[in-house]
Amino acid sequence: MADARRAFAAHPVAALLATGLGAGLSPVAPGTAGSLLGLALAWLLSSHGGILGLPLGLLMSGLVLGALGVAVSGPVSRALGAEDPGCIVIDEVAGQVIACTAVGLVPGDGDASSRLWPWIAAGDAGNVSVVWYQTEPQDGFPDLDCQAGHIHVLEASILGATGKKPTKLSVDAAGRAVHVGWVCQGGTTCVATGQDRRLGDYFTNALDARGCVLIATGDTLLVDPTTGAPLPTARPVFLRQTAGPRLIGSGSCN
Repeated sequence: MADARRAFAAHPVAALLATGLGAGLSPVAPGTAGSLLGLALAWLLSSHGGILGLPLGLLMSGLVLGALGVAVSGPVSRALGAEDPGCIVIDEVAGQVIACTAVGLVPGDGDASSRLWPWIAAGDAGNVSVVWYQTEPQDGFPDLDCQAGHIHVLEASILGATGKKPTKLSVDAAGRAVHVGWVCQGGTTCVATGQDRRLGDYFTNALDARGCVLIATGDTLLVDPTTGAPLPTARPVFLRQTAGPRLIGSGSCN
């Protein structure tokens, strides 16, 4: 705390911003405190921020926060005499705001399904790919920390998001469930409690050189080829777009 006071004395405004308005001074899990501030800011923008609450507005807000973080973190780090002090959490704030961009792009079709862990990959201006896990309607709205669900990998290619009439093309990327059961969402706490977090081992999306979507996910339903028994860990599955428009340039991924 003494070091933090020194930074505030030398650069009060920069220190206030770098520590996430003081969130980074939390004696317990300052990074988590910064992330919670980022989620609160994203909710505030989404609810009351007008155009800043739209996906593109959240993305730009997060990028501005990230650039501001670069500017203010340098002098604060020098004042603290550390390269990456834990009290600097503006990067966590910016990261959560950017991550929430994807939530607004996940299509909702009104069914009784839970959606979780969205990821976004950007192509040309206004073109994005969003992937997320989604339960089946028969599951209702399960609390996946303690209720089972049939988990599918959903992908939406969104074109012209900066215009008035964006196009959304959604698909069940694997064509089947990749997990049936609980999904612990408590981070490293899941290890301590022994809950199932195998889907959290690996999940992301990207675009190849042509602008076609690539998805990497875990699959817990594959079995041992010799014994036919369930495997103790998720196995990686890689999915590639083979139809539909590219997100970079023109043409299709056929």
